[in-house]
Amino acid sequence: MARHLPSFDEKKGLSISECAYIIYLVKARNNRILGEKPPITELWNNLQQLNAASSNNEEDLKKGTNTKSKKSVMSASKFRWFMVKVQLESNLSMKDAKDIIFYFNSMCGRERNGADFIDKETFELYLTSTVNDAFDPDKSLTESCDMTQPLSSYWINSSHNTYLKGCQFASKASVNMYIDALDRGCRCLEIDCWDNVAPETEPVVTHGYTLTSTILFVDVIHAINFFVQCNPETYPVILSIEDHCSSPSKDIMAMHMKNIFQDSLYVINEHMEQLPSPEIMRGKVVIKGKRPQNISYEDDRDDIVKGHKVKRNASSEKLSKLNFSFENDDDEDESYEKSDKNLGNLVKFGSKEMSASPLKLVSKNSLKKNQKHVTPAKSYIKHVAPRLAQISSLNSVKLENFGLSMKQEVSQMHSVSEKKLKRIVKKGQRYWSAWIRYNENHMTRIYPSGTRLDSSNFNPLVPWSMGCQLVSLNFQTKDDFLFVNDGRFRENGNCGYVLKPNILLSRNEERVTTTKLRIQVLWGSLLPKRLRKDKCNAIDPFVKISVYDGVQGQNVQSFKTQAVLNNGLNPVWNNENMEFVIANPGVAIVLFGVWDNGGNIAVYGDLKSHLIGYSSIPFSCLREGYRSIALFDKNNTRDGTFAVASVVVQISKISG
Repeated sequence: MARHLPSFDEKKGLSISECAYIIYLVKARNNRILGEKPPITELWNNLQQLNAASSNNEEDLKKGTNTKSKKSVMSASKFRWFMVKVQLESNLSMKDAKDIIFYFNSMCGRERNGADFIDKETFELYLTSTVNDAFDPDKSLTESCDMTQPLSSYWINSSHNTYLKGCQFASKASVNMYIDALDRGCRCLEIDCWDNVAPETEPVVTHGYTLTSTILFVDVIHAINFFVQCNPETYPVILSIEDHCSSPSKDIMAMHMKNIFQDSLYVINEHMEQLPSPEIMRGKVVIKGKRPQNISYEDDRDDIVKGHKVKRNASSEKLSKLNFSFENDDDEDESYEKSDKNLGNLVKFGSKEMSASPLKLVSKNSLKKNQKHVTPAKSYIKHVAPRLAQISSLNSVKLENFGLSMKQEVSQMHSVSEKKLKRIVKKGQRYWSAWIRYNENHMTRIYPSGTRLDSSNFNPLVPWSMGCQLVSLNFQTKDDFLFVNDGRFRENGNCGYVLKPNILLSRNEERVTTTKLRIQVLWGSLLPKRLRKDKCNAIDPFVKISVYDGVQGQNVQSFKTQAVLNNGLNPVWNNENMEFVIANPGVAIVLFGVWDNGGNIAVYGDLKSHLIGYSSIPFSCLREGYRSIALFDKNNTRDGTFAVASVVVQISKISG
């Protein structure tokens, strides 16, 4: 336990935590002046009574009061009782309990209490601190997961349209977006590659047939290589190459990746029985592209291979209960052509549909002029450049039926749109189970529908529940689904890789027990302010808690507290209870959000409120007891005022 305590560094001035304690003293003083009873008082008194009732040691009961100051305190043994019986930390030793007490007494200038006593004010400071975070600190450590399993055994943090700063129709592209995504924990980056305006010049990265700006492919590769060289112990960075280029541009791309990545470029043997592990590929870059089987890549020919298809094995034509055909479904490479033909059709912005009449005014020629690059011939789909193919490790092939897919090499994988995923899910449980089986040894990438022109995100829980490894989201869009993704990969030190639960890794059916999750929102502490049009300095905070379970046909479960008027310093929501049903505990995510109601107490909700901070926690990493929810900003950081912002809740898990 002591290893999770922050260290005191030799420095001048006060730390953020020490400043927070000073603010806490001011807050306590105001409560006394106003005659208000802070919520910690009732909790403190209840714990003292419970502890006294459970203790048979008369000497220990006498230690409950500091006779010198006549002030109510909690002894180290009583504090350990609280940690073991209430917080359910059964492995916490007496030494661990004293280490915690000594740390907080030292921070509060109460060294006289040493490690033997903790008073009410210091106890509250502990409750609101990251030491008491609801996220299990043991699971937040890097390598808390076994990293020696095949690559297919992990969920991998993945992005879509990584280069874009905004919507996928008219926003700017930036190399910096790749670094931002990598810093956020992303380890699968998408690179949409197109020919430049002049033949045999540097290929560009952009979103085809739109007004988005362009960046050079070579600049993107340099940026990614810079990150890898600065982080040599990083788990593999996967580059999803969406190649729309002519043969000369493909050769230029291959040349840049070979010359820039050099020894960091990892090429998987396509005939291996299982994919290599993340541990083996530390500090490496893996290319996902087009790599047809049974083709020799030994010579660097300038010609291209056309119309190559994977040969069907006779034994794979029939595979009992798995031979489900998807011949009429669209694949990834066709999406650009079909979206180009349907620019004037109805498009979807998030969950809303609206007429795309403005798009009808934009001709293909004007799009090309604004993009300053040319689009390739439609035959690009069937063209494979050997120089690029020979450095590609993961070969994306069309999903036709699971019987054929199960017989393919493990380096063969599927890229499937959100829309196609929904169609497969609707076909029934057999398809769901078949996909789980496929993902035990193979890889699947799921990406947002092309009709999401606003670059909104979809719910990643369903594909995660099917064992899909690469669920790609738009990192430039800071919405609830991206925050859920942050929570998923907060585990294992935010390294971008999380081992899937056993039920998704074995064909042996495990019985999943439904669990009830009860959460009582108690109080908040030092919530950040936001700029408001009414220039009011205080916020009107309320807490929204949502459970994303990934169960077929189940909607997101959400509850909200009432808003507290003009109080971001120490708002109290005492006795507001919420209950959720968790049907998929290995996959479920709990999203905590603190919102500003904007001064309107009568009406509050997503449309009239503004996000202050959030915390996303996998159900499997959620600790019980009285816990602190450490808040993050929209960039998934705890910088500045977010370093001490928290909400205290009581969490209970009830099986059955």
